[in-house]
Amino acid sequence: MRVGFLLFCLFPFILRAQRVSFSVGAGLPNLDTRYLPAFDGMSMGGVTRSAVVTGSLMCRVTRRLEAGVTTTYGSVSASYSEPGSVGFSGFSGKLEDWTIMATLQRTFPMGRRVSAYIKTALGAHLWTQSYTEPGASADLPVLAKQVCGGVRLRCLRRAGLFVEAGYGEYVVLGGIFIHV
Repeated sequence: MRVGFLLFCLFPFILRAQRVSFSVGAGLPNLDTRYLPAFDGMSMGGVTRSAVVTGSLMCRVTRRLEAGVTTTYGSVSASYSEPGSVGFSGFSGKLEDWTIMATLQRTFPMGRRVSAYIKTALGAHLWTQSYTEPGASADLPVLAKQVCGGVRLRCLRRAGLFVEAGYGEYVVLGGIFIHV
């Protein structure tokens, strides 16, 4: 529902856009164990993170400026146990995060096939918490942000590869893009 509302708000930009592009990628997560809560008398172990999966819909507003929507998904889980216990005598916790962000991207052409860019995004987290211990929960941030720089390599006429690094929802990301 929220994604539909966001696309509805972007519809006028899509109609006036000089070009629309889609991108999909995966990378190293920034969804960290810092978001998992600490419990009295329990120690955390066995942390598992998933790769961040990202998708973007961008509309070219001017020759070098694009605006659009970026969404990401990531998860992190851990087991909790009593210190000194043999085997698993505790519980586990898992956080899943969908993020929806409004995005601005400034492109710097470096040739016919290569372009660099900087991107900023601001939006909201949509968290899901699940713990096997009743009543366990964490205070999680609502504000989502991303600042990054990247490079696009156009391999085909309307498609190519990208890689970017930054701070926020992910650290390093790579994937494909398609211009429509």
